[in-house]
Amino acid sequence: MNSLTAPSSPTSAGASWALSAQPDHEALLELQAFLDANRNEPICIKADELRRPDTLLLQLLAAACRDWVARGLRFRVTGASGRVLSLLPLLGVEPHLIGLEAR
Repeated sequence: MNSLTAPSSPTSAGASWALSAQPDHEALLELQAFLDANRNEPICIKADELRRPDTLLLQLLAAACRDWVARGLRFRVTGASGRVLSLLPLLGVEPHLIGLEAR
């Protein structure tokens, strides 16, 4: 089972979470719980290991990004590889919709 790695604890810079290479359904539930637990914190999702972003992951990231930004909180995804970036247009996702920062 592929899952997300353990989150780091919240700091003054917010809370962060590292995605695994191929997050599965259980991993997405863990990410959702992490986001729920940190609703009032800036969020950094680390995508350095991510190799296969599926549509459910992208939907969760897009919804969370929109919510965080609407509430004036920072939401960012960092470290995505060129391969991941090249898949986003095929899935109809622009990087800014999920808070993706350039590598």
